[in-house]
Amino acid sequence: MLMCWGPYVLMCIYACFENVKLVSPKLRMVLPVVAKTNPFFNALLYSFGNEFYRGGVWNFLTGQKCVEPDVKKSK
Repeated sequence: MLMCWGPYVLMCIYACFENVKLVSPKLRMVLPVVAKTNPFFNALLYSFGNEFYRGGVWNFLTGQKCVEPDVKKSK
């Protein structure tokens, strides 16, 4: 979240206290777009970290079940 919204927040804080004309118009357009990609990156990171979600996505895309690792349970 900090990687996506951080630059945009810093630009907004700078624009509040300084002359907003000093910030390039291209930068003013790109930073909100980068900030709004946050939900995509959250879903991507979650999919890499959660094996059940990853298995569900694999099943949805290929129609095959993921092979679950054979883990021995300790008593």
